Amino acid sequence: MVLEAGNYQLSADIALDIEGSAGSLADFVFELLFQGAIVDAVQFDGINALQVKRATLSESLTNLAAGTYTVAIEIRSDAGVGNARQ
Repeated sequence: MVLEAGNYQLSADIALDIEGSAGSLADFVFELLFQGAIVDAVQFDGINALQVKRATLSESLTNLAAGTYTVAIEIRSDAGVGNARQ
């Protein structure tokens, strides 16, 4: 909940750590959503098991009115591990 109107910085540090066979490759996309719209995304291509990848998703929110907003992170993959939304 935003109590006071103004400018805000939204950010989330993300990490990806894949366990399993060292020969497997997978693509992952992390998306930052604000009010249901994608405002930032990071794609990790061809990730091998035993690798750790890190990044930051962020967005500047200007002239935001006081009120309640929805923020989510969506993770998509072709690795067969399913999709997650937090």
